[in-house]
Amino acid sequence: GLGDDEVLSFDLGRYLAGLRRYAWLIAAILALAITGAVFYTKRQTPIYQAQASVQVEPKIQDLLGQTSELLAVGASSGAALDYYMQQREVLASDALMRRTVEARELHLRLLTEPERGSRPIDSQLDLATLRLRDILAVTYPRQNRTMYVTVRHPDPALAADIANSHIRSYEAYSRG
Repeated sequence: GLGDDEVLSFDLGRYLAGLRRYAWLIAAILALAITGAVFYTKRQTPIYQAQASVQVEPKIQDLLGQTSELLAVGASSGAALDYYMQQREVLASDALMRRTVEARELHLRLLTEPERGSRPIDSQLDLATLRLRDILAVTYPRQNRTMYVTVRHPDPALAADIANSHIRSYEAYSRG
C-alpha cells in the first residue's frame, strides 16, 4: 500500500538541509578527533628497529645420523631444513639470550636503576633476559641459510648493539 511508498521515498533536499544545519558541529567533532590523534601520536615514544643477519652453514657432523640425506645438504633437503629450523630455535632461545645479556652486561642498559635496586645479579640477568625476549625476534623468511635477528627499542644505537651482540653470541655458540 501507500505506507510502503512513503518508507521508500528519500528526500535529498531535506537530508542536505540537515547536513548544513549541523555543519559546524560536524566540523568541530572532526577537528577535535584530528587534534586528539595528533597529540596522541606526538606523545608516543618512537620505536626503532635494528636488524642483523647471519648465514648458517651446516656442519656435516651436525647432520650425522641422517645418512640418506647427507649428500643433499642444500637448504631444500629435509635434513638441512630440519637443521636450519633447529638453528633458528637456538637463535631465539632463552639460553642464548641470557648469554647475550651476560656478555654485553645488558642488564645495566635494559633495566632501570629502581628495577635493579637491591636484586641479586642473577635476578637482574633473568629480568633483562625476559626484557630481551620481548624486543628481539628471529626470522628465517626465505629459507636460504640467512637468518635475521630484529630488535625493536626506543634507543636506535642500543637496538643495533643488541642485534649485533646476539649474532656474535650465536657465532660463539656455533663454534663450540
